[in-house]
Amino acid sequence: MLRFPLAVIALFCITLPALAMGDKKTNPGTDIVPGHHAAHIARITKDTIVVITGSTYSFTVDTPEDQGLVSTRPAVAQLMAELLSKDGSVQKYKLTAKDGTVKTEGDVMTGDRLLVTAADGKATRTYHILVQPMALAGRLRLQQDSVTAGTKRDLTLYYTAGQRSPDASVRIYLPAGIEATLDNTTVNVIGRGAVKLKDLATQSIGRVGTHYSYSRVGAVEIKKIRPPALFLPVQSS
Repeated sequence: MLRFPLAVIALFCITLPALAMGDKKTNPGTDIVPGHHAAHIARITKDTIVVITGSTYSFTVDTPEDQGLVSTRPAVAQLMAELLSKDGSVQKYKLTAKDGTVKTEGDVMTGDRLLVTAADGKATRTYHILVQPMALAGRLRLQQDSVTAGTKRDLTLYYTAGQRSPDASVRIYLPAGIEATLDNTTVNVIGRGAVKLKDLATQSIGRVGTHYSYSRVGAVEIKKIRPPALFLPVQSS
C-alpha cells in the first residue's frame, strides 16, 4: 500500500520485477468494461454499474475568486463515452429512467438502467445504475501490453490520480509470482526521480511554502494476502 498526499500524485510510476502473462480470453456479446479514461465509473459487475458522484474544484480564467466548486456527477453522454465492450465489438447503449422513459440528456441517477445490445442485435443485457459518493477514479495502466510467458523482465505501472484530496492511499494488488519488495521495486512520483520503496519516506519533497502541510512524499507498506480458503462439500455414504 502506498500512501501519499494526493496533491503530489498526479502521476507516479512503479517498476516491479518479472511478469508472466498468458492468452487473453474475452466473453463476446453484452459484457462491458470501463474505458481507458473512465473517471466516473467505480466498477462494473454482471448487472450493476457503480457511478461516482461528488464535488471538486475546477478553475478557468473566468472562475470568480473563491469559487469553482463543481459537481462530478456525470451526464448521460459522459457515462456513455466511458463504456467499452469487453470483446471489442460495436454495441448499442440506451439509458432509461425508473419509469422506463429514454434518457438522452441530464445527470445519471440511481435507479436508471442501461440496456446493452450486442453487435448482432440478438442479445441484450440490463445494467442497473448505482450512484455513490466518492472521489473520481484514478487510472492505472501497464507500460507493456503483453509479455512472453516464461520470460523475465521489469513490469512498469503508471498511476494517475483522478481528484485531489488532503491525503490518500493507493492499493495495488499483485498476483502470485510477482515478488515485490522494498529493495527490488522503485517508485517515481511526478518526475521527482526513481527511488527504491524503502527510501520513499525519506525522499526530499523539494522547495515548498511555509504553510505546506506535508513533510514527506509518501510512505509504503507491502503485505502478503492469503488466498481465500476453498471448502468442498463432503458427502457421507
